[in-house]
Amino acid sequence: MPAIHFDYQSRRSFRYTYHPPEEVRIERELQQLQATERPLGPRRVLFISRNTKLRIIETLTRAVRISHPRLLKDYHFLIKLPGWKVSLYGFYLFGLNGERPPEQSPVDYLLDRLGVEPFKSPPQPRVFECWEQRSPREHLRLLQSLQSIAKNKKGIPCPHLRALFYPDFSIKLPELGKSLIGLYKYYKSKMPGFYKGKTLDYMLDELGVEQLKDLSRDLQFACIRYHANWYWIDIPNDTVLYLLDRARQEVELPHLRCLQEWPFYHVHLPEIDGKLIGLYEYFRLHTKKSDPRKVIDAMLDHYKVPNYEEKRLPSIPFIKYRRFSLQAPTGGRTFGDKTGDPNLVTPEEAADRKFTLELLLQAIESSNLTQREKEILRRRYNEDQTLEFIADSLGLKREEIRRIEAEALAKIRTRIESR
Repeated sequence: MPAIHFDYQSRRSFRYTYHPPEEVRIERELQQLQATERPLGPRRVLFISRNTKLRIIETLTRAVRISHPRLLKDYHFLIKLPGWKVSLYGFYLFGLNGERPPEQSPVDYLLDRLGVEPFKSPPQPRVFECWEQRSPREHLRLLQSLQSIAKNKKGIPCPHLRALFYPDFSIKLPELGKSLIGLYKYYKSKMPGFYKGKTLDYMLDELGVEQLKDLSRDLQFACIRYHANWYWIDIPNDTVLYLLDRARQEVELPHLRCLQEWPFYHVHLPEIDGKLIGLYEYFRLHTKKSDPRKVIDAMLDHYKVPNYEEKRLPSIPFIKYRRFSLQAPTGGRTFGDKTGDPNLVTPEEAADRKFTLELLLQAIESSNLTQREKEILRRRYNEDQTLEFIADSLGLKREEIRRIEAEALAKIRTRIESR
């Protein structure tokens, strides 16, 4: 009786099990592996049959929901298999052995050893055929139409094509009946690698639109006002230096190197109708530094700001002097007798203070102050008690005592002036 041939190639191009006894043997080997402590370790992988390895790879491919094992990545081998307690990291280590060529990845080496066929991607449909048929002049005209109707969240119209961002391309053009997302993706598919993902810059450069550095400074400020999350590294250096100098003038600092962190967060610049928070955060993320001083220095070094040399006073020549005692006689009197005491109170000053204090106490008693206000004023001016001492005795804070004192004196002053 001829053997029955099961063609699994039509179902899975990477499977090589063709008859039921082999299926039974694979299931039995899988059960034995699952009963062991380390079923898929790098040493045990050497003794697993090829068809069983293919079945395990097929299980991983289904678990990560991809169409072919050749699409597996390194991190997929860290995922636990369904029905297993371990991952396929042992398989990945098997692909890292010394026989692997250095230019070949461990996953490809493992699948080549198992005889898995290369993945042939299906032909992609020409989704950009409608945009290829239009001329660059037509592309530019559509972008100008988009600029005329694009507005930001504050209702500010788009000032220039260089101010457009990806969300603006989702706006539906009335003349076209759809948005320009397809045009954006068409240029993205053609974009060379040195543009580093800046699809809009590549599109506008191809269409001959003037760059941001060629625009006037007022138009550059209008572009920054249009979009809050502007990519600051694209703004010309002289424009950024002008904004930094404006922030320096607002806080009255002598040099840009004296800037601290807080002007970037609190100084509002009318030129861009905002603050320079985005500029500071951009350099903080790219320099990976937590110290604000180092972040600002790295920013100023990037824009080639010279170091600040503080002007020092001229040195005073050293003058020799001789020591003498305050008790040394000088013309019949000592030097200490000739030197006045700055803390000494004259009789006239003492009498004037006493008279002022009596007037203040009379005003306190005759005014319509509360008992607490009178008590605080008496203790402050008659008993010379400090704010801390009064606050501790009354169970209040020092600033509350200061406020009550100021309000009571204002009431007395108003009553005296009204007379």
